[in-house]
Amino acid sequence: MINPNPLAAYTVRNVKTFIGMEGHGFNATLCRDGKPIAFVIDDANGGCLHFQWTIPAEEAVLEAVCKQMPPTEFEGMSITYNPDRLLSRLVDDHENDKRLKRIAKKKTLFRVKGDDPDEWRTLNITGKTASLYLAKKYGEQLETVYGQE
Repeated sequence: MINPNPLAAYTVRNVKTFIGMEGHGFNATLCRDGKPIAFVIDDANGGCLHFQWTIPAEEAVLEAVCKQMPPTEFEGMSITYNPDRLLSRLVDDHENDKRLKRIAKKKTLFRVKGDDPDEWRTLNITGKTASLYLAKKYGEQLETVYGQE
């Protein structure tokens, strides 16, 4: 079976963020199918990302996967997919997941039908009490509860 999203094989780990000369930067290990393939640095100087390939052949594989992705339209421009864009997205997703996990320790995060996929509502209780309350209050309108997908 062909993977509908070839980028799904890529993840990051060991992410370290910092403030650099021109904004936020990061160091991260890029993995494909869970195996480390490169160490990546965004030194926050306004330039491109730096890839240190542990498996050099993976560079061509990643370039080919990025070329398969359709361009994104943004403010009338067509933006093509590239490894820098992929890594930035992966690190952003990693940092957002970390933030949501921290919030979910004390609050229940949830969405109802019609909410933006990147937006979460919160309830100041957790556990079974929260689940029962949400089911009673929102019923069929309850789309998802974070951590219970």
